[in-house]
Amino acid sequence: AEGGRQRQGGAEQGLLLGGGPVGGIVHGAPYTPAGGGGTGRAAWTSAASWYSGPRLRPRTRVRRACPVTSTAQEPGSGKSTLAAALARALELEGLSAAVLSLDDVYRTRAEREAPARTVHPLLRTRGPPGTHDVSLAERTLVALGRPGAVELPQFDKATDDRAAPERVTGPVDIVLFEGWCLGVPPQPEAALAEPVNALEREKDADGRWRAFVNAQLAGDYARLWGRLDALVMLQAPG
Repeated sequence: AEGGRQRQGGAEQGLLLGGGPVGGIVHGAPYTPAGGGGTGRAAWTSAASWYSGPRLRPRTRVRRACPVTSTAQEPGSGKSTLAAALARALELEGLSAAVLSLDDVYRTRAEREAPARTVHPLLRTRGPPGTHDVSLAERTLVALGRPGAVELPQFDKATDDRAAPERVTGPVDIVLFEGWCLGVPPQPEAALAEPVNALEREKDADGRWRAFVNAQLAGDYARLWGRLDALVMLQAPG
């Protein structure tokens, strides 16, 4: 299915890897638990095989303890739901999987106060690059490839603060890392000259916030993206 679209069970597949469609997941095909059958189960099993297969590995020259597959798309597009279902499907294939969300490594409310005061007030609001604890994400990815107990970060959006971690045991066979901006590169400096929306025009007239976010993408985030063995872009309808 790589390099083109296929149809399975009457539904068009719509995953994007490295800019091109690949096979694996059928839009709207529900995941069927163990013992079930039908097109939904077959589609998710196919997806699990693709996520854990050899085509994930060529992107990274250095062989790591466990491959890190990432899924990116806008908020609310189904990344977390997809990752949870894939983890279960991988378990049925005999593989252990850990799900890590970029949302779960947001900096705490207290940690966001310092850049909000010294750089720009908009950095008090979680979301853009610069509001995540990139080092925490990196440490977690490394730990998941080693034997022993691992604390998976959790973030409570209701309280806008870090929550108690989930405990898993490493090493896992594969990490499913999902987040809205995974793999995004920094923009050229010339592209930062004009605001792109009302928020930037009204709240960031001098461009300090946008320049800071762009600098984060060029620094710590680029290092984190370098740990990804594969990047799948979800193509939302429309």
